[in-house]
Parts: sequence; structure tokens; C-alpha cells
Amino acid sequence: TVTIDIPEGTLTNAFISDTIQDGMAFVGVDSIAFDSGISTSKGTGDFSDVEVYYNADASTISLGVGGSAGLGTIVNSETDNNDLEQVTFTYRAVVLNESAIQAGVVRSNDAEIRWQEGGSTQTEEASADVRVVEPNITVTKNVLGGDTTVEGAETVTYRIIVRNNNSNGNVSEGYDVELSDFLPDEVTFVSATQVNGPATTSAISYNGSSGSNGELTAAWDEFPVGGIARFNVVVTVNDGLPTDTVI
Repeated sequence: TVTIDIPEGTLTNAFISDTIQDGMAFVGVDSIAFDSGISTSKGTGDFSDVEVYYNADASTISLGVGGSAGLGTIVNSETDNNDLEQVTFTYRAVVLNESAIQAGVVRSNDAEIRWQEGGSTQTEEASADVRVVEPNITVTKNVLGGDTTVEGAETVTYRIIVRNNNSNGNVSEGYDVELSDFLPDEVTFVSATQVNGPATTSAISYNGSSGSNGELTAAWDEFPVGGIARFNVVVTVNDGLPTDTVI
């Protein structure tokens, strides 16, 4: 949201704009509002037909009338110094998925009003920062109990852990998170259960026709910051495998 305080008096060749930094893209305008004590020499004069324009080449958002940026001469006829006359517009921008845009990166948007007064350009500026946050999701898989030496026909329980590590202040929720685990050919699936953690949207399940020996999948619409989901996967080691076979 950009809010511009309009000084009292007459502002010639007034121009209101906001600049979007690299790594962000304009999405759309939500609203524009103005106080009744101001007028413009453009259009109907009462700001009712003022629009927001986006210049993709310059990455700037500007107010204007009739397809042209700029507000001509603005007059603020109010004389009460305690009652600010303002123009406010709200727009949406999206952070781009680019290699330079990583967690912790700060992007600043710069708003400006400028006008002519006494032959010189007057400018008022303000900026607002946004900090990029991203999910930090990891997955680990280990043999539960730590005993990695097994015999044929023995049951083994794997522990799968999915984490959204809150290692710093730059971590966000993860959306549309999917877990996939293809079982090796040397084992036979027995069962899979979630032990604890954020509830799945799609519970863990086994599809025996996926891959060479089946696939386990689970999914979350949203995985929270700091969330830890644990699963137990039980399999039986196939009998008759050669000694020292690594699965």
C-alpha cells in the first residue's frame, strides 16, 4: 500500500510513482482512494477517473488519467495542518523464482511524489522493504534401531523424517509438498504409517505398480515452519540373497 501525503497549495506537473526492484513482478491493482480536499487538472478533476499504470520496461507504477501517466496540477485546498490530504493505492507484486532471489534477500520498493515549484523540482520519497523467505525442507531415511545387518526373511523398519528446518528467520511454510520413496527390489513391502507430525493431505500409501518394486507417497497442502513428520516403513528382506548384499 502506497500512501502519499499531498502538501497544501498547488503542485504543478505532479507525478506519483512507485518503483519495483529486480526480482519482483507487478501482479495487479487492488484499490485506489483519495481524500475529497484535493483536485487535479486532468480528467474529471476530482480523482474519480485516476488510474494506476504499470511500465514494465522501467518497473514503475504511476498514477494518471486517460492512458497517460502524470496528474497535471494538483490543488490541495485544505488549510487544516492537522488534517492530511492523501492519495492511497494498493497493488500486488510477486517475488520471482530466480537464482538471485534466495532466502534472506531484501527488496525495497521506492515511492515518490514530485512536482514543480518556483522553477525547481520538489521531491518526497519513502521506501518499504520486503525480506524473502523460503521453505527449508529436508528428508532423511534410516534403519530404525540402527542395526543395519540383517538376514533373509527378516523384518526391517525404516524411519523417514521430513523437516521444515527453522534454522533462521528466513523460513516459510512449504506448499504442495510431496514425499516419494521407491522401494528396492530386494525387499517386500509390509506396512507404512505416520508416527507423528503435521497431518498429511494425502496419507502415506504404497503403489506396487510404480517403479520396479513399488513406491510410497504422501503429500501436504501446507507444511509448517519447524514441522517434523516421522514415518515408519516396514519391509521384509527377501530370502536367498547373497551374503554381503547391500540394499
